[in-house]
Amino acid sequence: MSEPSTIGEGGNEVSLLVLGDGDFSYSLDLARHLVTSSTVSSVYKSEKLFHLVATGFDSLEALTSKYKDSNFLLTKLRGLDQSDMAAKGSVLRVTVHHNVNAIQSSPSAKQLPGIFPSHYRHRHVVFNHPHLGTEDAARHARFLCHLFHSVSTVWLGIGPKQDDDDGWFHLTLVQGQFERWKCQQAAERHNMVLADSRPFRAPQVDNPYYHHRRHQTGKSFASRTPDGSVTYTFRQRRNTNSDQEHQQDDTTTPVLVAALLDLELNATTGRDDGHSGDSKNIQQNKDSLPFPCPHCDKRFKEERSRKCHVKAVHENKKRKRAQEDITSTTTIIYACNLCCIQNPETGTNGPRIFQSAQALEDHNKAKHFGKHDTIKPDWFYPTGAPVQNENHKAEEDSYGFCDICGLVFPDAKAQEDHEKQFLPWDGSSASSDEAQVKFQCSSCSKQFRDLRAQKQHENFCLHSS
Repeated sequence: MSEPSTIGEGGNEVSLLVLGDGDFSYSLDLARHLVTSSTVSSVYKSEKLFHLVATGFDSLEALTSKYKDSNFLLTKLRGLDQSDMAAKGSVLRVTVHHNVNAIQSSPSAKQLPGIFPSHYRHRHVVFNHPHLGTEDAARHARFLCHLFHSVSTVWLGIGPKQDDDDGWFHLTLVQGQFERWKCQQAAERHNMVLADSRPFRAPQVDNPYYHHRRHQTGKSFASRTPDGSVTYTFRQRRNTNSDQEHQQDDTTTPVLVAALLDLELNATTGRDDGHSGDSKNIQQNKDSLPFPCPHCDKRFKEERSRKCHVKAVHENKKRKRAQEDITSTTTIIYACNLCCIQNPETGTNGPRIFQSAQALEDHNKAKHFGKHDTIKPDWFYPTGAPVQNENHKAEEDSYGFCDICGLVFPDAKAQEDHEKQFLPWDGSSASSDEAQVKFQCSSCSKQFRDLRAQKQHENFCLHSS
Protein backbone atom coordinates (compact mmCIF):
# COMPACT_ATOMS: atom_id res chain seq x y z
CA MET A 1 0.00 0.00 0.00
CA SER A 2 1.32 3.42 -0.91
CA GLU A 3 2.01 6.00 1.74
CA PRO A 4 -0.59 8.76 2.20
CA SER A 5 0.23 12.12 0.67
CA THR A 6 1.13 14.83 3.15
CA ILE A 7 2.14 18.45 3.10
CA GLY A 8 5.41 18.50 4.96
CA GLU A 9 5.91 16.98 8.36
CA GLY A 10 2.57 16.72 10.07
CA GLY A 11 0.94 18.89 7.44
CA ASN A 12 2.36 22.08 8.98
CA GLU A 13 4.55 23.15 6.07
CA VAL A 14 3.77 25.02 2.90
CA SER A 15 5.77 23.03 0.38
CA LEU A 16 7.11 24.79 -2.72
CA LEU A 17 8.63 22.53 -5.39
CA VAL A 18 10.82 24.11 -8.08
CA LEU A 19 11.32 21.84 -11.09
CA GLY A 20 14.09 22.11 -13.67
CA ASP A 21 16.07 24.88 -12.00
CA GLY A 22 19.17 24.83 -14.19
CA ASP A 23 21.74 26.55 -11.97
CA PHE A 24 19.52 26.90 -8.85
CA SER A 25 19.73 30.70 -9.01
CA TYR A 26 15.93 31.01 -9.16
CA SER A 27 15.53 28.80 -6.09
CA LEU A 28 18.14 30.87 -4.27
CA ASP A 29 16.32 34.14 -4.92
CA LEU A 30 12.96 32.54 -4.09
CA ALA A 31 14.36 31.32 -0.76
CA ARG A 32 15.69 34.79 0.02
CA HIS A 33 12.31 36.24 -0.89
CA LEU A 34 10.40 33.81 1.33
CA VAL A 35 12.57 34.61 4.32
CA THR A 36 12.11 38.36 4.03
CA SER A 37 8.67 38.90 2.45
CA SER A 38 6.01 40.15 4.85
CA THR A 39 3.35 39.62 2.17
CA VAL A 40 4.00 35.89 2.05
CA SER A 41 4.09 35.57 5.83
CA SER A 42 0.77 37.37 6.26
CA VAL A 43 -1.06 35.11 3.81
CA TYR A 44 0.29 31.93 5.40
CA LYS A 45 0.31 33.20 8.99
CA SER A 46 -1.37 29.99 10.22
CA GLU A 47 1.43 27.83 8.84
CA LYS A 48 4.60 27.04 10.78
CA LEU A 49 7.14 27.24 7.99
CA PHE A 50 7.90 26.94 4.30
CA HIS A 51 9.68 24.00 2.74
CA LEU A 52 11.43 24.90 -0.51
CA VAL A 53 12.29 21.79 -2.53
CA ALA A 54 14.75 22.85 -5.24
CA THR A 55 15.37 20.31 -8.00
CA GLY A 56 17.42 20.13 -11.18
CA PHE A 57 17.62 17.66 -14.04
CA ASP A 58 21.44 17.47 -14.07
CA SER A 59 23.62 15.40 -11.80
CA LEU A 60 25.80 17.39 -9.41
CA GLU A 61 28.84 16.60 -11.57
CA ALA A 62 27.13 17.78 -14.76
CA LEU A 63 25.81 20.86 -12.97
CA THR A 64 29.22 22.03 -11.77
CA SER A 65 30.71 21.36 -15.20
CA LYS A 66 28.00 23.31 -17.02
CA TYR A 67 27.59 26.26 -14.63
CA LYS A 68 30.88 27.51 -13.20
CA ASP A 69 29.19 29.39 -10.36
CA SER A 70 26.88 26.53 -9.33
CA ASN A 71 28.87 25.58 -6.21
CA PHE A 72 28.63 29.16 -5.00
CA LEU A 73 24.88 29.27 -5.64
CA LEU A 74 24.26 25.92 -3.95
CA THR A 75 26.25 26.96 -0.89
CA LYS A 76 24.23 30.16 -0.58
CA LEU A 77 20.96 28.26 -1.05
CA ARG A 78 21.75 25.60 1.55
CA GLY A 79 22.88 28.35 3.90
CA LEU A 80 19.29 29.62 4.05
CA ASP A 81 18.02 26.33 5.48
CA GLN A 82 16.64 26.90 8.98
CA SER A 83 15.69 23.30 9.81
CA ASP A 84 17.80 23.27 12.97
CA MET A 85 15.97 26.38 14.21
CA ALA A 86 12.46 24.85 14.22
CA ALA A 87 12.06 25.39 17.95
CA LYS A 88 12.89 29.06 17.54
CA GLY A 89 10.13 29.79 15.05
CA SER A 90 12.05 29.25 11.83
CA VAL A 91 10.61 30.42 8.53
CA LEU A 92 12.20 28.24 5.87
CA ARG A 93 13.41 24.69 5.34
CA VAL A 94 15.45 24.07 2.17
CA THR A 95 16.27 20.78 0.47
CA VAL A 96 18.16 20.39 -2.81
CA HIS A 97 17.88 17.40 -5.15
CA HIS A 98 19.72 16.55 -8.37
CA ASN A 99 18.84 14.06 -11.15
CA VAL A 100 15.13 14.87 -10.84
CA ASN A 101 13.13 14.54 -14.05
CA ALA A 102 9.97 16.65 -14.08
CA ILE A 103 8.31 14.00 -16.24
CA GLN A 104 7.09 11.02 -14.22
CA SER A 105 5.05 8.42 -16.08
CA SER A 106 3.06 7.38 -13.00
CA PRO A 107 3.14 7.73 -9.22
CA SER A 108 4.45 4.16 -9.02
CA ALA A 109 7.34 4.76 -11.45
CA LYS A 110 9.21 7.04 -9.04
CA GLN A 111 12.33 7.81 -11.03
CA LEU A 112 13.43 9.91 -8.06
CA PRO A 113 16.43 9.98 -5.74
CA GLY A 114 16.00 7.78 -2.69
CA ILE A 115 16.04 10.75 -0.33
CA PHE A 116 13.10 12.35 -2.15
CA PRO A 117 9.98 11.26 -0.21
CA SER A 118 7.68 9.45 -2.61
CA HIS A 119 4.58 10.32 -0.58
CA TYR A 120 5.35 14.03 -0.37
CA ARG A 121 2.67 16.35 -1.66
CA HIS A 122 3.41 19.95 -2.59
CA ARG A 123 1.23 23.06 -2.31
CA HIS A 124 2.99 24.94 -5.11
CA VAL A 125 4.91 23.56 -8.09
CA VAL A 126 7.01 25.99 -10.15
CA PHE A 127 8.59 25.31 -13.55
CA ASN A 128 10.17 28.23 -15.43
CA HIS A 129 10.96 28.20 -19.15
CA PRO A 130 11.00 24.46 -19.90
CA HIS A 131 12.60 23.65 -23.25
CA LEU A 132 13.84 20.43 -24.83
CA GLY A 133 16.70 22.02 -26.75
CA THR A 134 15.07 21.61 -30.16
CA GLU A 135 12.61 23.81 -32.03
CA ASP A 136 9.77 21.33 -32.37
CA ALA A 137 6.31 22.60 -31.41
CA ALA A 138 4.66 19.19 -31.81
CA ARG A 139 7.17 17.55 -29.48
CA HIS A 140 6.73 20.32 -26.90
CA ALA A 141 2.95 19.92 -27.10
CA ARG A 142 3.37 16.26 -26.18
CA PHE A 143 5.88 17.25 -23.52
CA LEU A 144 3.32 19.54 -21.87
CA CYS A 145 0.78 16.71 -21.82
CA HIS A 146 3.26 14.57 -19.92
CA LEU A 147 4.22 17.49 -17.68
CA PHE A 148 0.64 18.22 -16.64
CA HIS A 149 0.07 14.52 -16.04
CA SER A 150 3.16 14.39 -13.80
CA VAL A 151 2.18 17.52 -11.90
CA SER A 152 -1.38 16.33 -11.34
CA THR A 153 -0.63 12.74 -10.34
CA VAL A 154 2.83 12.95 -8.75
CA TRP A 155 4.00 16.40 -7.73
CA LEU A 156 0.70 17.83 -6.47
CA GLY A 157 -0.72 14.40 -5.74
CA ILE A 158 -4.25 15.74 -5.42
CA GLY A 159 -7.14 13.35 -5.98
CA PRO A 160 -10.54 12.29 -4.65
CA LYS A 161 -8.95 10.82 -1.53
CA GLN A 162 -7.06 13.98 -0.60
CA ASP A 163 -8.24 16.97 1.40
CA ASP A 164 -9.80 20.01 -0.20
CA ASP A 165 -6.72 22.24 -0.20
CA ASP A 166 -5.78 23.38 -3.66
CA GLY A 167 -2.41 22.71 -5.19
CA TRP A 168 -1.05 25.26 -7.65
CA PHE A 169 1.14 24.79 -10.70
CA HIS A 170 3.01 27.91 -11.88
CA LEU A 171 4.34 27.42 -15.42
CA THR A 172 6.36 30.18 -17.11
CA LEU A 173 6.60 30.19 -20.91
CA VAL A 174 8.01 32.61 -23.44
CA GLN A 175 5.27 34.62 -25.12
CA GLY A 176 3.75 32.62 -27.96
CA GLN A 177 4.71 29.21 -26.63
CA PHE A 178 1.40 28.83 -24.78
CA GLU A 179 -0.42 28.87 -28.12
CA ARG A 180 2.19 27.05 -30.24
CA TRP A 181 2.62 24.26 -27.72
CA LYS A 182 -1.15 23.95 -27.12
CA CYS A 183 -0.76 24.44 -23.40
CA GLN A 184 -4.47 24.97 -22.75
CA GLN A 185 -5.37 21.67 -24.41
CA ALA A 186 -2.66 19.81 -22.49
CA ALA A 187 -3.90 21.18 -19.16
CA GLU A 188 -7.53 20.34 -19.88
CA ARG A 189 -6.55 16.86 -21.02
CA HIS A 190 -5.22 16.22 -17.52
CA ASN A 191 -8.00 17.89 -15.59
CA MET A 192 -6.21 21.13 -14.75
CA VAL A 193 -7.73 24.60 -15.05
CA LEU A 194 -6.02 27.87 -15.91
CA ALA A 195 -6.64 30.08 -12.88
CA ASP A 196 -4.38 33.06 -13.51
CA SER A 197 -1.79 34.48 -15.93
CA ARG A 198 0.52 37.48 -15.63
CA PRO A 199 3.92 38.68 -16.88
CA PHE A 200 6.78 36.67 -15.40
CA ARG A 201 8.55 38.37 -12.55
CA ALA A 202 11.53 36.85 -10.79
CA PRO A 203 11.59 36.93 -6.96
CA GLN A 204 12.09 40.53 -5.90
CA VAL A 205 15.22 40.67 -3.78
CA ASP A 206 18.17 43.01 -3.51
CA ASN A 207 21.17 41.99 -5.63
CA PRO A 208 19.43 39.06 -7.35
CA TYR A 209 21.36 36.01 -8.51
CA TYR A 210 18.73 34.72 -10.93
CA HIS A 211 20.07 34.58 -14.47
CA HIS A 212 18.09 33.26 -17.44
CA ARG A 213 20.32 30.67 -19.10
CA ARG A 214 20.14 27.90 -21.65
CA HIS A 215 20.04 24.52 -19.93
CA GLN A 216 22.04 22.94 -22.72
CA THR A 217 25.14 25.14 -22.52
CA GLY A 218 24.78 27.42 -19.52
CA LYS A 219 25.07 30.42 -21.84
CA SER A 220 22.80 33.44 -21.77
CA PHE A 221 19.39 33.06 -23.38
CA ALA A 222 19.38 36.67 -24.59
CA SER A 223 16.96 36.08 -27.45
CA ARG A 224 14.30 34.90 -25.00
CA THR A 225 14.50 37.21 -22.05
CA PRO A 226 12.26 36.80 -19.00
CA ASP A 227 10.72 40.18 -19.84
CA GLY A 228 8.88 38.47 -22.70
CA SER A 229 7.52 35.61 -20.62
CA VAL A 230 4.21 34.86 -18.94
CA THR A 231 3.54 32.83 -15.79
CA TYR A 232 0.40 30.69 -16.06
CA THR A 233 -1.08 29.32 -12.84
CA PHE A 234 -3.17 26.14 -12.94
CA ARG A 235 -5.15 24.24 -10.33
CA GLN A 236 -6.71 20.82 -10.51
CA ARG A 237 -10.36 20.53 -11.48
CA ARG A 238 -12.33 18.32 -9.10
CA ASN A 239 -16.00 18.67 -9.92
CA THR A 240 -18.52 21.08 -11.37
CA ASN A 241 -19.56 22.56 -8.04
CA SER A 242 -15.96 23.19 -7.05
CA ASP A 243 -15.31 24.96 -10.36
CA GLN A 244 -18.33 27.21 -9.88
CA GLU A 245 -17.25 28.09 -6.36
CA HIS A 246 -13.79 29.11 -7.55
CA GLN A 247 -15.23 31.13 -10.42
CA GLN A 248 -17.33 33.09 -7.93
CA ASP A 249 -14.34 33.68 -5.64
CA ASP A 250 -12.29 36.42 -7.29
CA THR A 251 -9.66 36.67 -4.57
CA THR A 252 -8.47 33.21 -3.52
CA THR A 253 -6.32 32.31 -6.50
CA PRO A 254 -4.75 35.75 -7.15
CA VAL A 255 -3.89 36.23 -3.47
CA LEU A 256 -2.03 32.92 -3.33
CA VAL A 257 -0.19 33.63 -6.56
CA ALA A 258 0.60 37.19 -5.52
CA ALA A 259 1.96 36.01 -2.20
CA LEU A 260 4.27 33.48 -3.79
CA LEU A 261 5.57 35.73 -6.54
CA ASP A 262 5.30 39.09 -4.72
CA LEU A 263 2.88 40.55 -7.25
CA GLU A 264 0.39 43.25 -6.28
CA LEU A 265 -3.16 43.04 -7.60
CA ASN A 266 -3.75 46.58 -8.78
CA ALA A 267 -7.11 45.79 -10.34
CA THR A 268 -8.64 44.60 -7.05
CA THR A 269 -6.70 46.54 -4.41
CA GLY A 270 -5.97 49.83 -6.14
CA ARG A 271 -2.52 49.91 -4.52
CA ASP A 272 0.67 51.00 -6.19
CA ASP A 273 2.55 48.00 -7.53
CA GLY A 274 5.86 49.19 -6.15
CA HIS A 275 7.70 48.58 -9.39
CA SER A 276 9.54 51.89 -9.22
CA GLY A 277 11.59 50.76 -6.23
CA ASP A 278 12.27 47.42 -7.88
CA SER A 279 13.40 49.15 -11.05
CA LYS A 280 15.78 51.28 -9.02
CA ASN A 281 17.32 48.21 -7.40
CA ILE A 282 17.60 46.45 -10.73
CA GLN A 283 19.31 49.48 -12.28
CA GLN A 284 21.75 49.65 -9.38
CA ASN A 285 22.56 45.98 -9.84
CA LYS A 286 23.12 46.49 -13.56
CA ASP A 287 25.48 49.41 -12.86
CA SER A 288 27.64 47.15 -10.70
CA LEU A 289 28.13 44.45 -13.34
CA PRO A 290 31.86 43.93 -14.07
CA PHE A 291 31.98 43.95 -17.91
CA PRO A 292 31.04 47.29 -19.56
CA CYS A 293 30.45 47.63 -23.28
CA PRO A 294 33.12 49.91 -24.84
CA HIS A 295 30.56 51.35 -27.28
CA CYS A 296 27.51 52.04 -25.08
CA ASP A 297 26.49 52.23 -21.42
CA LYS A 298 25.41 48.60 -21.06
CA ARG A 299 27.18 46.30 -18.61
CA PHE A 300 27.26 42.52 -18.40
CA LYS A 301 27.79 39.79 -15.84
CA GLU A 302 30.08 37.72 -18.09
CA GLU A 303 32.74 38.50 -20.70
CA ARG A 304 31.03 36.12 -23.11
CA SER A 305 27.82 38.14 -22.88
CA ARG A 306 29.67 41.37 -23.63
CA LYS A 307 31.34 39.85 -26.72
CA CYS A 308 28.00 38.60 -28.02
CA HIS A 309 26.47 42.04 -27.47
CA VAL A 310 29.29 43.85 -29.31
CA LYS A 311 29.12 41.45 -32.23
CA ALA A 312 25.33 41.46 -32.52
CA VAL A 313 24.71 45.17 -31.97
CA HIS A 314 27.73 47.32 -32.72
CA GLU A 315 29.47 45.33 -35.44
CA ASN A 316 26.17 44.98 -37.27
CA LYS A 317 25.71 48.75 -37.07
CA LYS A 318 29.17 49.29 -38.58
CA ARG A 319 28.39 46.96 -41.45
CA LYS A 320 25.07 48.68 -41.98
CA ARG A 321 26.68 52.14 -42.09
CA ALA A 322 29.28 50.90 -44.57
CA GLN A 323 26.55 49.44 -46.70
CA GLU A 324 24.61 52.71 -46.56
CA ASP A 325 27.70 54.59 -47.75
CA ILE A 326 27.90 52.32 -50.78
CA THR A 327 24.22 52.43 -51.62
CA SER A 328 24.11 56.22 -51.25
CA THR A 329 25.83 56.49 -54.63
CA THR A 330 25.03 53.09 -56.13
CA THR A 331 21.82 51.12 -56.03
CA ILE A 332 22.58 47.46 -55.30
CA ILE A 333 19.86 44.85 -55.44
CA TYR A 334 20.51 41.54 -53.72
CA ALA A 335 18.29 39.15 -55.61
CA CYS A 336 18.05 35.38 -55.76
CA ASN A 337 17.27 34.56 -59.38
CA LEU A 338 16.68 30.91 -58.48
CA CYS A 339 13.61 31.82 -56.43
CA CYS A 340 10.44 33.09 -58.04
CA ILE A 341 7.93 34.71 -55.72
CA GLN A 342 4.92 36.95 -56.15
CA ASN A 343 5.24 40.62 -55.33
CA PRO A 344 2.31 41.39 -52.98
CA GLU A 345 2.12 44.99 -54.23
CA THR A 346 2.21 44.41 -57.99
CA GLY A 347 1.00 40.81 -58.17
CA THR A 348 3.79 39.95 -60.60
CA ASN A 349 6.34 37.18 -60.17
CA GLY A 350 10.03 37.92 -59.79
CA PRO A 351 13.24 37.05 -57.94
CA ARG A 352 13.38 37.07 -54.16
CA ILE A 353 15.02 40.28 -52.86
CA PHE A 354 17.24 40.49 -49.76
CA GLN A 355 18.37 43.48 -47.73
CA SER A 356 22.08 42.64 -47.68
CA ALA A 357 24.75 40.50 -49.29
CA GLN A 358 25.04 38.46 -46.08
CA ALA A 359 21.33 37.66 -46.10
CA LEU A 360 21.54 36.53 -49.73
CA GLU A 361 24.61 34.39 -48.98
CA ASP A 362 22.88 32.71 -46.02
CA HIS A 363 19.81 32.07 -48.15
CA ASN A 364 21.87 30.45 -50.90
CA LYS A 365 23.64 28.21 -48.39
CA ALA A 366 20.38 27.12 -46.82
CA LYS A 367 18.29 26.70 -49.97
CA HIS A 368 20.43 26.27 -53.07
CA PHE A 369 24.18 25.72 -52.73
CA GLY A 370 24.55 24.12 -49.34
CA LYS A 371 25.31 20.48 -48.73
CA HIS A 372 21.57 19.89 -48.31
CA ASP A 373 19.18 21.95 -50.42
CA THR A 374 15.99 20.18 -49.38
CA ILE A 375 15.34 20.21 -45.65
CA LYS A 376 11.88 19.35 -44.39
CA PRO A 377 10.60 18.94 -40.81
CA ASP A 378 9.55 15.50 -39.60
CA TRP A 379 5.88 16.34 -39.90
CA PHE A 380 6.29 16.96 -43.66
CA TYR A 381 6.65 13.23 -44.26
CA PRO A 382 3.58 11.05 -43.67
CA THR A 383 5.54 8.43 -41.71
CA GLY A 384 7.03 11.06 -39.44
CA ALA A 385 3.85 12.88 -38.53
CA PRO A 386 2.49 12.23 -35.04
CA VAL A 387 -0.99 10.78 -35.18
CA GLN A 388 -3.29 11.66 -32.31
CA ASN A 389 -6.64 10.14 -31.53
CA GLU A 390 -8.68 11.98 -28.92
CA ASN A 391 -10.92 8.93 -28.46
CA HIS A 392 -7.89 6.86 -27.43
CA LYS A 393 -8.50 4.28 -30.17
CA ALA A 394 -5.30 3.26 -31.90
CA GLU A 395 -5.38 2.62 -35.61
CA GLU A 396 -5.57 -1.02 -36.66
CA ASP A 397 -2.06 -1.04 -38.13
CA SER A 398 -0.43 0.63 -35.11
CA TYR A 399 1.32 -0.98 -32.16
CA GLY A 400 -0.44 1.09 -29.51
CA PHE A 401 -0.83 4.63 -28.23
CA CYS A 402 0.19 6.88 -25.35
CA ASP A 403 -2.77 7.53 -23.10
CA ILE A 404 -1.07 10.66 -21.73
CA CYS A 405 -0.50 12.59 -24.97
CA GLY A 406 -2.38 10.51 -27.57
CA LEU A 407 0.61 9.67 -29.77
CA VAL A 408 0.14 6.46 -31.78
CA PHE A 409 3.15 4.11 -31.89
CA PRO A 410 3.95 2.22 -35.12
CA ASP A 411 6.02 -0.38 -33.24
CA ALA A 412 7.41 -1.37 -29.85
CA LYS A 413 10.66 0.58 -30.40
CA ALA A 414 8.72 3.81 -30.92
CA GLN A 415 6.89 3.23 -27.66
CA GLU A 416 10.16 2.51 -25.84
CA ASP A 417 11.78 5.70 -27.17
CA HIS A 418 8.75 7.91 -26.57
CA GLU A 419 9.59 9.34 -23.15
CA LYS A 420 13.25 9.84 -24.12
CA GLN A 421 11.98 12.65 -26.36
CA PHE A 422 11.24 14.68 -23.24
CA LEU A 423 14.78 14.79 -21.88
CA PRO A 424 16.55 18.15 -22.29
CA TRP A 425 18.94 17.77 -25.19
CA ASP A 426 22.64 18.55 -24.81
CA GLY A 427 24.41 18.62 -28.17
CA SER A 428 27.88 17.82 -26.82
CA SER A 429 28.99 14.23 -27.25
CA ALA A 430 30.50 14.13 -23.77
CA SER A 431 27.23 14.59 -21.93
CA SER A 432 24.62 13.33 -24.36
CA ASP A 433 22.67 10.19 -23.63
CA GLU A 434 23.76 7.66 -26.24
CA ALA A 435 20.18 6.44 -26.53
CA GLN A 436 19.20 9.89 -27.82
CA VAL A 437 22.07 10.30 -30.31
CA LYS A 438 20.89 9.42 -33.79
CA PHE A 439 22.49 12.00 -36.09
CA GLN A 440 25.98 13.46 -36.24
CA CYS A 441 27.69 16.16 -38.31
CA SER A 442 30.09 14.58 -40.80
CA SER A 443 32.59 17.42 -40.34
CA CYS A 444 32.70 18.32 -36.63
CA SER A 445 30.92 15.31 -35.03
CA LYS A 446 28.37 17.47 -33.23
CA GLN A 447 25.35 15.33 -32.40
CA PHE A 448 21.65 15.92 -33.01
CA ARG A 449 18.39 14.22 -32.20
CA ASP A 450 16.80 14.72 -35.60
CA LEU A 451 17.95 14.70 -39.22
CA ARG A 452 16.64 18.17 -40.00
CA ALA A 453 18.82 19.78 -37.31
CA GLN A 454 21.86 17.88 -38.58
CA LYS A 455 21.28 19.04 -42.16
CA GLN A 456 20.72 22.66 -41.14
CA HIS A 457 23.95 22.61 -39.15
CA GLU A 458 26.00 21.00 -41.93
CA ASN A 459 25.01 23.72 -44.39
CA PHE A 460 26.75 26.28 -42.17
CA CYS A 461 29.33 24.18 -40.31
CA LEU A 462 32.64 26.06 -40.11
CA HIS A 463 34.57 22.78 -40.18
CA SER A 464 33.17 21.66 -43.52
CA SER A 465 35.44 21.92 -46.55
